[in-house]
Amino acid sequence: MIHPWGAALLGILAAVISVCGYVYITPLLASRLRIHDTCGVHNLHGLPGILAAIAGAVAAALASEATYGISLYEIFPARVPVEGSPELARLQQKMPDLEGGSGLSGSSQALFQLLTLVVTLVISIAGGIVTGCILRLSPLSVLKTEELYEDEKWWVMEAEDDEGHKGSVTIPMADNGAR
Repeated sequence: MIHPWGAALLGILAAVISVCGYVYITPLLASRLRIHDTCGVHNLHGLPGILAAIAGAVAAALASEATYGISLYEIFPARVPVEGSPELARLQQKMPDLEGGSGLSGSSQALFQLLTLVVTLVISIAGGIVTGCILRLSPLSVLKTEELYEDEKWWVMEAEDDEGHKGSVTIPMADNGAR
């Protein structure tokens, strides 16, 4: 079980990982792999998410009935003993609606959670590669390098005012008579 101090420690560690990602990994991805993460999704969600998946697997491996009581089997249904086992009969005396499960151990549960992390990473990386390849096709690559971060191509921009302010975005409001 992750106690409040453990959750706080994981949060601090996630923040450190996120900041280090912005400072060190993002420039590396940009220079070596030519990957530009315009919104910082990799560092804000990706890296802390991997930490959370690993912490979740560790918590699953360490979870026991001594720590969680019989609620262990509500939290990790795959850990419910198999149908017909004496262990299931013991649990059904306390939880009559409990049905047989897979009977996974804590380490097996953790392994499945880590495998899920690996599958998630493979799918997301493969999806990103396929998307990148599609977007590099010449009919879809309509912007020149110097136009990549220019809003004027995609937005109707106002001219600069007398003070040099450029591109203010206004949202037209319906006149409802309220003043």
